[in-house]
Amino acid sequence: MSRMDDEHELQGIVFSLIRQARLSEKEEWVLAQRFGLNSGSAKRLEEVAADFYEKFEVAPVSREQIRRFEANALRKIRATMKEDLSEYDWLINSLPHIKLLKALK
Repeated sequence: MSRMDDEHELQGIVFSLIRQARLSEKEEWVLAQRFGLNSGSAKRLEEVAADFYEKFEVAPVSREQIRRFEANALRKIRATMKEDLSEYDWLINSLPHIKLLKALK
């Protein structure tokens, strides 16, 4: 399997986990912004907070509120994964390698 195939499979698994966790629109959007799921470029809490205000046309939110959206989303995903975590062992074990590859870019 090529690197491109691996990346595509990894992306599919991440989005599958997000769907299974039944995140709110705001939680999903915050995760996408924080981890760069759509753009490939992760954003800082301050940047996400500023964009959140524009995206959802709500009162300005703080970094702490964004952090809570992120924490709640990750908690929901972890709860979903606990049903059969062994299926994702290879993914979990490969994460340090993925971070290393990103650092080398």
